[in-house]
Amino acid sequence: MGGWVTSGAAHEQADIAAAMSAQSVMIEVCVAQALADPARTRILGNLSTSNQYVHEQIVMDAGWATMPWDPKPNNGVAEKCGDRLLANLK
Repeated sequence: MGGWVTSGAAHEQADIAAAMSAQSVMIEVCVAQALADPARTRILGNLSTSNQYVHEQIVMDAGWATMPWDPKPNNGVAEKCGDRLLANLK
């Protein structure tokens, strides 16, 4: 393990790490928005009783996957945020 990499490979690895880090932050924002939502009990109830294929849409419709700096919801964040919220319900 170890060794050298080309600058192109190093940049690619750095870009991947940055994207993963950014998504982790957005998932945390999504969860925080869900916990702060007065309608969370109803929405989490819908999430827990619905088919897994609509979880992403429920989270996006609730507005939880919409970041304060972006007017559009993030699908990948919605999916992982929904999974995290459901795991916390168990």
